Amino acid sequence: MDTTTFLAQVFGVYLTVVGIAIFIRRKNMQQILADFQKNAYLVFFIGVVLLVVGFIILKYHNIWVGTTETIITLLAWLMLLKGVLYIGLPIKSFKSMLDWYRNKDWYVISGIVTLVIGVYLLRAGF
Repeated sequence: MDTTTFLAQVFGVYLTVVGIAIFIRRKNMQQILADFQKNAYLVFFIGVVLLVVGFIILKYHNIWVGTTETIITLLAWLMLLKGVLYIGLPIKSFKSMLDWYRNKDWYVISGIVTLVIGVYLLRAGF
């Protein structure tokens, strides 16, 4: 199995499950995010994990040719960027950055995009 197929499977399962959870557990997901924002240590730790995992994926899969490959590479770059922001932003800036997620329209759009990308990667990976 090549790296692209493996990462398509991993990201596909993850994004599909999260996309479904966004719609099924809306209030719970928003509460989780609110609780997450309150814990600076957890934000920093998750930032470190995102930074490291994003870097590892990019080390072995920084491919910009082909739709599936490009999507996986973009997801890895977004993980890396998100990790940098989680680590580097002051907690007040971080909280205001994530407040957009409480907007119902943006919440629905993010759920649809997450689900569509997840299903695409599942189809490409399996």
